[in-house]
Amino acid sequence: MREDEQRHFLDRQESQDQAADEYARALGDAQTRLAQKEAELRKAAENHASEAEQLRCRVEQESRDTHQVEANALREQLAQLEKSVEQVKAQNQELQTEQEKFLAQRDDVSSQLQEVNRANSRLLEQLTERGQEKDKLQQALEETRKTADKRKAMLDELAMDVAQEKSRHKEELSDARLQHEKEVLGVGARYEKELRGLHEDKNRTEEEIRSQLRDEKARTRELESLQQTGEVRLQEAKETAEKSALEHQEQVQKLQLEQTAQLQGKMAEMEAQQRATEKSFREVLKVQAEAVLDLQAHLKGVVLQSIAEDLRACLPVEAMLPSESLAIEKAQQNPKPTVHVDAFLYDEEAVDSLCEEGKMSRDYCLHCGSHRTAPLGFISHSFSALELRFLFQNVLPDLSGKVLVDVGSRLGAVLYGGCLYSSAAQLVGVEISAEFTELQRMVVEKYGFTDQVQVIHADICTQASLLQNADVVVMNNVFEYFLESNDQMRAWHCISQNVSRKGALLVTVPGVQESLAALQGSNEAIDIHQWLEELPLDYDVYLGRDTDTDSFKQIHLYRVL
Repeated sequence: MREDEQRHFLDRQESQDQAADEYARALGDAQTRLAQKEAELRKAAENHASEAEQLRCRVEQESRDTHQVEANALREQLAQLEKSVEQVKAQNQELQTEQEKFLAQRDDVSSQLQEVNRANSRLLEQLTERGQEKDKLQQALEETRKTADKRKAMLDELAMDVAQEKSRHKEELSDARLQHEKEVLGVGARYEKELRGLHEDKNRTEEEIRSQLRDEKARTRELESLQQTGEVRLQEAKETAEKSALEHQEQVQKLQLEQTAQLQGKMAEMEAQQRATEKSFREVLKVQAEAVLDLQAHLKGVVLQSIAEDLRACLPVEAMLPSESLAIEKAQQNPKPTVHVDAFLYDEEAVDSLCEEGKMSRDYCLHCGSHRTAPLGFISHSFSALELRFLFQNVLPDLSGKVLVDVGSRLGAVLYGGCLYSSAAQLVGVEISAEFTELQRMVVEKYGFTDQVQVIHADICTQASLLQNADVVVMNNVFEYFLESNDQMRAWHCISQNVSRKGALLVTVPGVQESLAALQGSNEAIDIHQWLEELPLDYDVYLGRDTDTDSFKQIHLYRVL
């Protein structure tokens, strides 16, 4: 398509050149004819002038000798000649006018040709620029496709991992259930076997007792038949029989008690095994739930990482805008060299990568040219992904139906974390920078957070109603580097006057006392103890291998009294 446009442009330029050449030739021919005509007219005028002079001489000569009539005729003839001379002069003037017009037309044609040439050159430049832009767009499209393919592959891998994890948990659950059923069946089988053994023992004992009774009866019959031993022996036999019967009853009762105790023991053992099986089953479910939570946290971390990658593509490495000159100046005034590294955009691995690429350094030289170096100070105006997780899972309570306001939302990290890690009804970011406001709105629309997130471009001091209705207010290093001391104090007064609803929560980095103490004693106008109560936090939590409890300790939680 680009070659067709160039070919069409060249054909058009060639036709324009041909038309210009033809026009130039026609103009030259017209000028030549005009010059010839002008020469002829000039010659005719000269001839007429000479003839008029001759006639005038003749009239003067003949006027002396001829009659007055002839003189008058000659005068008339002279007048006619003068008129013809005037006409020739007028024609000459018209020819000169036409010549001037032709010259003006030639100048116009020349200027038009120059404009056409300039337009042609501009068109060529535009075609070249469009070709370059087309190449750039194709490259950007190819990179976007590659990025999309990578993200799709990553999501596919995550989905496969989730499916594998679910199938593994299902297999473990089915194995646990099968093992439980096998154990129950085994216990039942052992119980039935032992019960059958007890019944067999009981039957054998009863059979032995019956045989003994039969023997006793036989002996009794012998005693009765013989009757030689007398009544004493008969009485002894009766006593022995009664004693044997009593012993038999005692043995039967004892066996019954033993069987009952054994049955109770077996039942207790079965119940213990069942409880152990249920406990193991609950542990499996707990492990499965923890795995699902870890997977969900990982997926949410992937979403935050994707947002950070999108924002990194729109910002310089230091994530500072030229309009933030005051923050840059204050960072340069620190006694220790300090650079801004946004914790939401760059985790430790990303910082290491930038250092390896030479785009960032962790150290600075104490003496230029020497090997003595010291670590640079890093400052961030955003929460990291782990800090966001700690904030919403360990610091704040359940936010169902609540309104959270992020003062100085900047890149919108708190808003995105609130969407992923909490069930807040509304998340509102107030940002004074128009550029950062547009970036946040772009991310909110791209990732579908519009139902829950609202970004307002305004000064927080103009949002009194919003602060008064907020359930949670978050302030992460929001005033110190971006406002002068007087403006900071004015903003703190606005916060203290409007965040006044009892029970509302305030999250700050650093603490309120530290922020107000840095304003050189101006905090006397704000009675913190009458306004806020700091709540204790448990910083000893584990959120993964990159957990940094020191960064968590910078977060403070307050409740409005």
